[in-house]
Formats: sequence, structure tokens, C-alpha cells
Amino acid sequence: MKNYIGPRSPITITAPSALTGGTPIIVGTLLCIPAKTEASGDQAAVHIDGCWEIAKATGEAWTLFAKVYWDDTAKKMTTTATSNTLRGVAAKAAASGDTTGWVLLSGDSV
Repeated sequence: MKNYIGPRSPITITAPSALTGGTPIIVGTLLCIPAKTEASGDQAAVHIDGCWEIAKATGEAWTLFAKVYWDDTAKKMTTTATSNTLRGVAAKAAASGDTTGWVLLSGDSV
């Protein structure tokens, strides 16, 4: 197709703050995973989709394909919806004591 731009991810943005490679950050309405550490104002490649190992809330077990939400206060993924934002699904089951979980990011904005 002549109007095909390419895969959704990675995309290049101007870092709104200092970014740490692999550490999720909300940019606009998207959860982004920076490809590497960048200073505020630098051009940065970020991923908005794909499967990632991300910090998760302990005390909750995840089942395969359970909906997971970003808790921007705790900076962790959780299965608790409340005021958190849906960002994807669990890409594999995780035990309640696990500190990270595999997340398939949807790449959708809110």
C-alpha cells in the first residue's frame, strides 16, 4: 500500500522528561516504553505496543490474558481497574508474589 507508514512501534518523540530505558512512562495518553535512557528534550524512540516484562503489583495473581491496568501512582501494572487505565493483557500467568509480569501492550490511547 502506498499509504502504509510502518509498524506502530517504535515511534520517535521529544522526551517530555528524563526517560529511563525500559521504564514505562505516560506520554500524552499512551503508556510508552523508552528504548534507552534519554534526557528531557532529546529525541527518543519509544514503544507503545508489544510484549514487555513490567513491574506489577504484588499480592495479586494474574491469569493468562487477564486485563491489566497502569497504576501511574505506584508505577506498576495491576488487575485493579478503579482509577487505573487499561493498557493491555497479561501475556502469561504470574504468581501473587511476583514483582514483574509479562504484559502485551495494546498501544491504545485512553
